[in-house]
Amino acid sequence: MNLGAHVDDLIVLAERGVDLQKTMGVLRACDGRLAWLGEGLENSWGWLHIIREKRLQQIRDKFGPVPLEKVEQMIYETMKDGQVTKYVPGDRITYTKEFPDKNGVLAPFSVGVSDRSTGISPGRVMTAHADD
Repeated sequence: MNLGAHVDDLIVLAERGVDLQKTMGVLRACDGRLAWLGEGLENSWGWLHIIREKRLQQIRDKFGPVPLEKVEQMIYETMKDGQVTKYVPGDRITYTKEFPDKNGVLAPFSVGVSDRSTGISPGRVMTAHADD
C-alpha cells in the first residue's frame, strides 16, 4: 500500500535491498523520513512481530478487540500524523499518537522505526505497541 510515498522512494527501498513484494505500506512519516511496514519476522521485527499473540493481546487489552486492519491503520496514522517522542540516533525513532482506548479515553500508541544503517534498514517498522 502506497500511503503517499513517491516512485523515487520505492526505488530507494529497492536499492537498500528491501523486498517490495513483502512490503505492506510505504509512507513519509511526520518528520519527513521514509518509513515502511514489512512482513518481518515473528520474533524480531515488522508485521509478524506486531501481530504475534503476546503483542497483539497487549494492544487489544488497551484498545479493545480491534481487527488487524485497524492495527495496521493505527501504525500508519501514528507515523504519519503522530509525533517523534524518542530518537536515539543510529538506533531507533519512536512515533506516538493517541487513539481512543476501549473506554473511549485517549491513550498513546507507539511505533518503533529503525534508524540503523546496518542490519535492519533505516525506516523499517520494528514494532508497535500500546503505551502503559
